[in-house]
Amino acid sequence: METTMKRYRLRYTSLLLLSTVLLVAGCASTQKRFEKAQDLEAEGRYAEAADYYIKVLEKERDWEDARESLQEVGAQAVENYLAEVEAAAEAERFDDAARALDRLDALRNAASSVGVTLSVPSDYASYRRDINRRAVVFFIREGEQAEEERNWNQALSAYGEARAYAVDPRQADELVERQGAVYVRWAAADADRDYFRASFDHAQEAIDLLGPDHPVARDAANVQQEALELGTRYVAFLPFWRTDAVGRDAPRTLIQDFNDVLLYDHWAAPVPFIAAADPVQIRRELRRLRYDRTVINRKQAAEIGRAARADFVVVGDWSEFEQRERNIKEKTRRAKLRGRGSTVSGGRDTTYIEQELTLELRGEITYRIIDPGSRRVVDEGRLDDRVSKKINRAVYAGDYKDLDLSGKQRSLFEDEERIAMEELSNELVDDLAARLAERVYDRLLRQIQ
Repeated sequence: METTMKRYRLRYTSLLLLSTVLLVAGCASTQKRFEKAQDLEAEGRYAEAADYYIKVLEKERDWEDARESLQEVGAQAVENYLAEVEAAAEAERFDDAARALDRLDALRNAASSVGVTLSVPSDYASYRRDINRRAVVFFIREGEQAEEERNWNQALSAYGEARAYAVDPRQADELVERQGAVYVRWAAADADRDYFRASFDHAQEAIDLLGPDHPVARDAANVQQEALELGTRYVAFLPFWRTDAVGRDAPRTLIQDFNDVLLYDHWAAPVPFIAAADPVQIRRELRRLRYDRTVINRKQAAEIGRAARADFVVVGDWSEFEQRERNIKEKTRRAKLRGRGSTVSGGRDTTYIEQELTLELRGEITYRIIDPGSRRVVDEGRLDDRVSKKINRAVYAGDYKDLDLSGKQRSLFEDEERIAMEELSNELVDDLAARLAERVYDRLLRQIQ
């Protein structure tokens, strides 16, 4: 009991000491902020000094010296901001005037959060509205000038700033419409330069901003349609074949499954600016040219692409397949011979091995994207993947059907490995097909501006 009490007192003393250290450290940090505020105040940097006094009061609300100092330097900072606003307004730089008032309001709000009120002239609210109105006019003119110069980003930015200072909600709505119109003009300019993907994307910005039912958004949709019509490229997706390196370990339907997943889950999926050439026509050309049972080279791919009037041809093969077994653990199991009707003679060893292991499949594919006109390889690459699963199976030197086995035991001989192979093969096919489609679409879209 005495030992327990000593431990308790030791822990309590340690916690008390830690709390004291943290408190002293916190006080030291706050003291440094207070001293920094005093230094800034002495340099006449009143707004920055006010920020530091606010930080002090956020930590220690009852620090009266900091509160009094904040009241003094804050008042001076407000006076300086108002002078800055007046000077900017006289020079008709209403953008700078409005931004200075933003900083003034931010300071007042921060001071208010720690219980200090920074006063402004009685007509401040109306003065603020007047500056905002003038700032809106300033930014609209800036936006219109940028539009004339076809500086679309600057025009969008100017109208966006005008929206921030708009007093009338209807004016704010008009400014949103101006931004949408800028996106449409930008999209049309892109299309004129054959930048069809950029045109489509900028038109989409207008639709997202205004909503699909807005008249300007309908104009944007028309620009998108034109960009798609002019910019869409037709692609002949040829089936992938196995190379000799794949070997006999690969599942019989591996290549067919892979091509089916590509055709129905990926190549047939709608992707803006990419259209698949008619797969029936592709198959017909493959048979006509007798390329339907072999790995296709660049010359042959280009020939098929030209026959299908495609802009690009995607061709490839399944270059590697590997099946591995890892971490094999074995247990010897005993079983009896089946009863009456068994053809097995007595005295035979009926023990079998139950294995726990990790079954792993690895596949590798190669692909090429070819311009059929020039036979140039636009892009090529290699993708590989591996999948694995833990399974249990049984191995018997003779015919396992001669053994008296339960349904669960029999499944170790008949089903476990077969089902696992099917699942892993499907997973490997799905993964590689998805990655290939993502890579190919990305590379194709890079060919379209």
